[in-house]
Amino acid sequence: MLFHILLSIPAALALLLILVRLAGVQAIPLGTRKIRLHAEGAATGDTVTYKDILRIAGWAFFIRVFTYLLSIYIAPLYGINSLSDLFNRWANWDGGHYLNLAESGYSDFAEDGRHLFLVFFPLYPWLIRLLHLVIPSYLLCALMITNLSFIGGCCFLYALVAGETSKQTAFRTVLLLSLFPFSFFFGAVRTEGLFFLTSAASLYYIRRHRFFTASLLGALAALTRMHGLLLVLPAAAEIIITYHPFRLLKEKQFGAFWKDCCRKALCLPITAVGTLIYLLLNWHVDGNPFQFLIYQKEHWFQGSTYFTNTLHTIWEYSNGQDIESVRTLWLPQLVLFFFSLAVLLYGIRRVSVTYSVYFFVYLFMNYSITWPLSCGRYMTCALPMFIVLAKGSEKHPNLYRGLAVIFTALLAILLPMFITNKDLY
Repeated sequence: MLFHILLSIPAALALLLILVRLAGVQAIPLGTRKIRLHAEGAATGDTVTYKDILRIAGWAFFIRVFTYLLSIYIAPLYGINSLSDLFNRWANWDGGHYLNLAESGYSDFAEDGRHLFLVFFPLYPWLIRLLHLVIPSYLLCALMITNLSFIGGCCFLYALVAGETSKQTAFRTVLLLSLFPFSFFFGAVRTEGLFFLTSAASLYYIRRHRFFTASLLGALAALTRMHGLLLVLPAAAEIIITYHPFRLLKEKQFGAFWKDCCRKALCLPITAVGTLIYLLLNWHVDGNPFQFLIYQKEHWFQGSTYFTNTLHTIWEYSNGQDIESVRTLWLPQLVLFFFSLAVLLYGIRRVSVTYSVYFFVYLFMNYSITWPLSCGRYMTCALPMFIVLAKGSEKHPNLYRGLAVIFTALLAILLPMFITNKDLY
């Protein structure tokens, strides 16, 4: 019980501070002192040019090529002597399921007479299948989509941060994300690259108050992963902190309330279209729009729970006898949660509350599952985390250098484990 209470305190504190910022409070009285919160202000960032975007695209391309070349270099050390075998390792675990869905479709890809793979969201395999019309290899199609999506996501993330801070901070954001210990998943047959692109693009347009475009991109994110639906929340937060709907209602400015708030908020449900399409897919294949929940529980042992229960599960396995799983799976996920929570709390006063809202729900949704195998992979797309880290390095450049070194070292440790099919899902 004490374990759950102690873990809930910082989470409750983060939620309280976020709600206070959403309410527009600029300082919290604490005895004779005040804790000052940064108020929202106009963007004072740099102007991003096409040359800047091309530079970032080139950098992202270099990172992906370098990662593959590194895997080729180290592969013989682990008994992987075939290039085709190595690249098949980039489609290990769930990657093979995405390739089978692209080739056979949801209706024809079954196991024991059940469509167990309905739990995998459809945009990624659909795009693989579409590209396969011109490229004969499903694996090559999947890797192309993954890597092109990563490059596009880096461009949107850079433009997002540079427009609000500086080009230097934006580049640091992209670099830290690219060196993140689990960032090798951006080059694997997984949805991380595609989700990164759609969510970064959606956040970009949210911050520029183009809510219709942001919601369309949010729908694509929701069709890629369940987490995409969360993009409704930062969009709503952006409307609240910019247009102050509660103040307008209090002052009976109904015309302004309709024009500035309601009309923009009407775009937000578009994000749910991606989820609706996924539910219709479930209904078409198995006659139940929520069939994926049944398969998740019965076959994949996955469900929702309070985040402290998830952390308790991870803690128990971290003290297990399987040292290899502890090193590759359980301990990294445990450390990553506390690191992410610390970054969340640090960033609440330093970045837009729009990012804090998204970071909060994204972090705790990832760590509120009954069978936590992929928390590290999911956190590769916790974009506000990298924005906060880069923002913090503006006044503390040694923080940036230290993080870059630590991230690179951990990436160099985890990458060989991934290509040798260790417990990295």
